[in-house]
Amino acid sequence: MRLADVMDEVAAVAATVPSLAGRTYAWPAEEVSPPAAMVTYPAELDPLVAFQRGTDRWTAGLVVVVGRVWDRSTRDQMAGYVSGDGAESVIAALFAHDWQECAYCVPVRVTFDAIQVAGVEFMAALFELDIAGNGTED
Repeated sequence: MRLADVMDEVAAVAATVPSLAGRTYAWPAEEVSPPAAMVTYPAELDPLVAFQRGTDRWTAGLVVVVGRVWDRSTRDQMAGYVSGDGAESVIAALFAHDWQECAYCVPVRVTFDAIQVAGVEFMAALFELDIAGNGTED
């Protein structure tokens, strides 16, 4: 797997959520206008998962930034992103996608936090993604 290619594909999948189309970044963007999604770098890569480089595996993230922490509309919009189904569900989009750059990319956890982007505080959903695929090129 190639890191940049997988990050691009994760961002492309997030962009299939209608309200995130055109507002999705395949890297941690310096500035965003919510709603927006950013793919984060993995904390670490495990290149020796199986079969002498047969499988690479890592945990990366997708941060979905919504709006002001205290707004009811933020809560309502966030609910769609973390729902298990529906057009605005990031989870459903990730599970439904036929992955090309990796074998799979599964959301295993979602946490919530107030984060700052360019000095502005936003409410965000932090999707933890379990990603695995070929460790060597064919």
